[in-house]
Amino acid sequence: DASDGEEAADKALAMNADERRKALEASGFEMGQIHARAEELRERMQRAAGEAAHKAAVADARKKALRTPSNRGRVFLLVAAVAIAAVILAFLLFPRLATQEATTAVPSASTAPTASMGAPTPPIPSSTASTTDASPTGPKPPVIR
Repeated sequence: DASDGEEAADKALAMNADERRKALEASGFEMGQIHARAEELRERMQRAAGEAAHKAAVADARKKALRTPSNRGRVFLLVAAVAIAAVILAFLLFPRLATQEATTAVPSASTAPTASMGAPTPPIPSSTASTTDASPTGPKPPVIR
């Protein structure tokens, strides 16, 4: 019956290790064989776990070895090629831009008159200027008589 099995399980769980060993020996089991078999199973499980870890490591290494290069290198090469093409295009188009600029009537910054060429400088308004400082060049020196 199920109740007999439950009673036997409860009785076995209530025993300490020494009582269980004596009960097994009384039933005809040899503890040396049981321990040898348990050690063999433990070693087999450790070996299987080691082999599984080794297989996983080998599979991971194969994936890494067969992996295609990342797109980062491709993007770098594409950007470099576009930059080189832009520089070459600028050198080819620059003479055309220079000739178009020379034919237009817009003066460039290099041909505009500067202060060193004798052009008058405009006066700078000052909010602190007094009536004695009416000159654009600054205050007049005092006259000594």
